[in-house]
Amino acid sequence: MEPILQVQHLTHTYSVGTPFQRSAVEDMSFDVYEGGFLGVIGHTGSGKSTLAKQINAILTPTDGTLYVDGMDVRDEKNIWEVRKTAGMVFQNPDNQIIGQVVEEDVGFGPENLGVPTKEIWERVEESLKAVGMYEYRKYSPNKLSGGQKQRVAIVRALAMEPDVMLFDEPTSALDPEMVGEVLDVMKRLAADGMTMVVVTHEMGFAREVGDRVLFMDEGIIMEQGTPAEVFGNPQNPRTQDFLKKVL
Repeated sequence: MEPILQVQHLTHTYSVGTPFQRSAVEDMSFDVYEGGFLGVIGHTGSGKSTLAKQINAILTPTDGTLYVDGMDVRDEKNIWEVRKTAGMVFQNPDNQIIGQVVEEDVGFGPENLGVPTKEIWERVEESLKAVGMYEYRKYSPNKLSGGQKQRVAIVRALAMEPDVMLFDEPTSALDPEMVGEVLDVMKRLAADGMTMVVVTHEMGFAREVGDRVLFMDEGIIMEQGTPAEVFGNPQNPRTQDFLKKVL
């Protein structure tokens, strides 16, 4: 079986050719298979978000290769198909609101793809019910709590019927009491077999749900393996130091 994500020697450098040039991701290689859950952990500024944005074709690799379901993210012809295949949920739900009411917000993406109206509303209903937000379909997103807004952001991505879901620290902008409701939705998605790449500071969540964990530091993969290996018996001194501080 071919991996749904193939990453080989991936590098992304900002401000190339200027005095501010810096590598945010450097020589990364890993695969993710269908139904897999990759947790990406590391210090703030270690390159995790840059990695996620490259998978979603928001950023173009400076070097190396990245294939999403066989599509090269460097090829401009593939950008919209890549973004349809790899749905993304960002850190701050307030920056993702588009529609005046929840159901319009969720239906915006499929409508832009030219999905027939009947199918759009079927997707909206199915996706909202999947995360327990159907009763809020007529609400203004601005009237929702932070956790509810982030659940709507997840629904918006699900309505595009992606093969992979990317989460870029989806709980970092939420109040602590709202984190659990978002993580519960993500756990259900993982249990249902959704392929997921999750950039997270929630170590317990990555340990419980992930089947692979990748630790990044200064744009480099320092360690990767099963949660038991990375959390229970880390080999790299930087991984050991990081986990001592966060666990």
